[in-house]
Amino acid sequence: MKTQKQLLGDLGENLAVEFLEKQGYKIIERNLKTGRVGEIDIIARKNGELIFIEVKTKSNHETGMPEEEFNFHKKKKMQRAIQSYLWKNNFQNESIRVDLIAIDVLKQFSPDQEPEVKIRHYPDMPIFE
Repeated sequence: MKTQKQLLGDLGENLAVEFLEKQGYKIIERNLKTGRVGEIDIIARKNGELIFIEVKTKSNHETGMPEEEFNFHKKKKMQRAIQSYLWKNNFQNESIRVDLIAIDVLKQFSPDQEPEVKIRHYPDMPIFE
Protein backbone atom coordinates (compact mmCIF):
# COMPACT_ATOMS: atom_id res chain seq x y z
CA MET A 1 0.00 0.00 0.00
CA LYS A 2 1.27 3.46 -0.93
CA THR A 3 1.97 6.11 1.67
CA GLN A 4 0.20 9.48 1.66
CA LYS A 5 3.44 11.06 0.37
CA GLN A 6 3.60 8.58 -2.54
CA LEU A 7 -0.08 9.19 -3.38
CA LEU A 8 0.58 12.94 -3.35
CA GLY A 9 3.59 12.45 -5.64
CA ASP A 10 1.55 10.30 -8.04
CA LEU A 11 -1.20 12.92 -8.09
CA GLY A 12 1.33 15.65 -8.85
CA GLU A 13 2.94 13.73 -11.69
CA ASN A 14 -0.44 12.91 -13.25
CA LEU A 15 -1.47 16.57 -13.03
CA ALA A 16 1.87 17.64 -14.52
CA VAL A 17 1.47 15.26 -17.48
CA GLU A 18 -2.05 16.57 -18.12
CA PHE A 19 -0.80 20.18 -17.88
CA LEU A 20 2.16 19.54 -20.22
CA GLU A 21 0.08 17.71 -22.82
CA LYS A 22 -2.34 20.66 -22.95
CA GLN A 23 0.73 22.87 -23.64
CA GLY A 24 1.72 20.69 -26.62
CA TYR A 25 4.40 18.53 -24.98
CA LYS A 26 4.71 14.92 -26.15
CA ILE A 27 5.42 12.68 -23.18
CA ILE A 28 8.12 10.08 -23.92
CA GLU A 29 8.78 8.52 -20.52
CA ARG A 30 7.60 8.73 -16.92
CA ASN A 31 9.34 7.74 -13.71
CA LEU A 32 12.49 6.64 -15.49
CA LYS A 33 14.87 5.02 -13.06
CA THR A 34 18.52 5.21 -14.07
CA GLY A 35 19.90 2.60 -11.71
CA ARG A 36 21.61 3.95 -8.63
CA VAL A 37 22.01 7.34 -10.29
CA GLY A 38 18.45 8.56 -9.77
CA GLU A 39 15.05 9.01 -11.33
CA ILE A 40 13.63 11.38 -13.91
CA ASP A 41 9.96 12.18 -13.35
CA ILE A 42 8.99 13.04 -16.94
CA ILE A 43 10.81 13.14 -20.26
CA ALA A 44 9.05 14.99 -23.06
CA ARG A 45 9.59 16.63 -26.43
CA LYS A 46 8.46 19.99 -27.70
CA ASN A 47 9.73 22.10 -30.59
CA GLY A 48 12.65 19.74 -31.24
CA GLU A 49 13.92 19.85 -27.65
CA LEU A 50 14.29 16.91 -25.32
CA ILE A 51 12.95 18.12 -21.97
CA PHE A 52 13.61 16.56 -18.57
CA ILE A 53 10.95 17.56 -16.06
CA GLU A 54 11.11 17.43 -12.28
CA VAL A 55 7.77 17.52 -10.46
CA LYS A 56 7.52 18.73 -6.87
CA THR A 57 4.15 18.51 -5.11
CA LYS A 58 3.25 19.68 -1.61
CA SER A 59 0.04 19.86 0.35
CA ASN A 60 1.33 22.27 3.00
CA HIS A 61 4.12 24.80 3.31
CA GLU A 62 5.30 24.01 6.83
CA THR A 63 8.64 22.88 5.41
CA GLY A 64 8.70 25.33 2.49
CA MET A 65 7.39 25.67 -1.03
CA PRO A 66 7.61 22.88 -3.64
CA GLU A 67 10.22 24.90 -5.54
CA GLU A 68 12.54 24.77 -2.53
CA GLU A 69 12.65 20.97 -2.79
CA PHE A 70 14.51 21.37 -6.12
CA ASN A 71 17.74 22.04 -4.26
CA PHE A 72 21.44 21.62 -5.03
CA HIS A 73 21.44 17.92 -4.05
CA LYS A 74 18.40 17.12 -6.22
CA LYS A 75 19.84 19.05 -9.17
CA LYS A 76 23.11 17.06 -8.95
CA LYS A 77 21.22 13.75 -8.87
CA MET A 78 19.10 14.83 -11.82
CA GLN A 79 22.19 15.98 -13.72
CA ARG A 80 23.74 12.49 -13.35
CA ALA A 81 20.45 10.80 -14.31
CA ILE A 82 20.15 12.94 -17.47
CA GLN A 83 23.76 12.25 -18.47
CA SER A 84 23.15 8.52 -17.97
CA TYR A 85 19.96 8.64 -20.06
CA LEU A 86 21.66 10.56 -22.88
CA TRP A 87 24.62 8.16 -22.91
CA LYS A 88 22.48 4.98 -22.82
CA ASN A 89 20.28 6.25 -25.65
CA ASN A 90 23.20 7.54 -27.72
CA PHE A 91 21.83 11.08 -27.88
CA GLN A 92 24.61 13.38 -29.04
CA ASN A 93 24.25 17.05 -29.87
CA GLU A 94 20.65 16.85 -28.67
CA SER A 95 19.02 20.13 -27.68
CA ILE A 96 17.96 19.57 -24.07
CA ARG A 97 16.57 21.53 -21.18
CA VAL A 98 15.28 20.95 -17.65
CA ASP A 99 11.89 22.19 -16.45
CA LEU A 100 10.38 22.26 -12.99
CA ILE A 101 6.68 21.82 -12.29
CA ALA A 102 5.70 22.94 -8.79
CA ILE A 103 2.26 21.94 -7.56
CA ASP A 104 0.40 23.08 -4.46
CA VAL A 105 -2.52 20.91 -3.40
CA LEU A 106 -4.69 23.55 -1.77
CA LYS A 107 -7.37 21.27 -0.37
CA GLN A 108 -7.17 17.73 1.03
CA PHE A 109 -7.65 15.22 -1.71
CA SER A 110 -9.18 11.79 -1.86
CA PRO A 111 -9.49 9.31 -4.74
CA ASP A 112 -13.16 10.21 -5.29
CA GLN A 113 -12.69 13.98 -5.15
CA GLU A 114 -11.07 16.35 -7.63
CA PRO A 115 -8.23 18.19 -5.88
CA GLU A 116 -7.91 21.97 -5.86
CA VAL A 117 -4.39 22.73 -7.09
CA LYS A 118 -2.10 25.51 -8.22
CA ILE A 119 0.49 24.59 -10.88
CA ARG A 120 3.59 26.65 -11.65
CA HIS A 121 5.86 25.80 -14.60
CA TYR A 122 9.48 26.90 -14.66
CA PRO A 123 11.04 26.16 -18.07
CA ASP A 124 14.77 25.96 -18.64
CA MET A 125 16.03 25.58 -15.07
CA PRO A 126 19.83 25.84 -14.80
CA ILE A 127 21.27 22.60 -13.39
CA PHE A 128 24.42 22.21 -15.53
CA GLU A 129 26.41 25.02 -13.94
